[in-house]
Amino acid sequence: MTVNNFEQIKDFLTFEENTFYFLQIIKRRKENPDMATGQRVLKSYYINSTAYLDSKKEDIIKLCEDNNARAYINLNKRSYEKVAIQMIKYLADAVYNKQHENCKNAFEKIAGRNNADADKKWILDVDTKDQKLITEITAFLQTQRPEGDKVHIILETKAGFHIICSPFDPRGMRIQYNEIEIKKDNPTILYIA
Repeated sequence: MTVNNFEQIKDFLTFEENTFYFLQIIKRRKENPDMATGQRVLKSYYINSTAYLDSKKEDIIKLCEDNNARAYINLNKRSYEKVAIQMIKYLADAVYNKQHENCKNAFEKIAGRNNADADKKWILDVDTKDQKLITEITAFLQTQRPEGDKVHIILETKAGFHIICSPFDPRGMRIQYNEIEIKKDNPTILYIA
């Protein structure tokens, strides 16, 4: 089953100077049992405009289809400046500790874990296609603190949906829907072949 969230995600992205969205093509052992490791990053992209995403769309889809891989994008923006500063620290520590092999992928590693978005987005990972449950969960979210509209978009995944939302007090969610995983700075599905 192909999952293509390009248009929904493209319409959701906003761009500011010195920021980017981090996108990776990942091949997983779950879909490729012959792999020696759990997963492997095939390629990373630093998306700083919708035009750039559009220009890479065919390449991303082809890489996913040729490698039975997935394209993931983190919807929390990254800052080039913040990543560069953290990379300097990371590189200095690696060199000091004689871990020189860690230097080759420093920018990619730091970009993956350095959220700089003032408007943070969480993901609720719902592993069902039950539309009634999705409607119920989104209505429940609206009752949680802080007040206000929390649901940004709902994206299809292979097993269900990712509800992209603003942060909220998760205690009620954990009681009411303890099977739903709350991901606070994780990527979501852009494309699955």
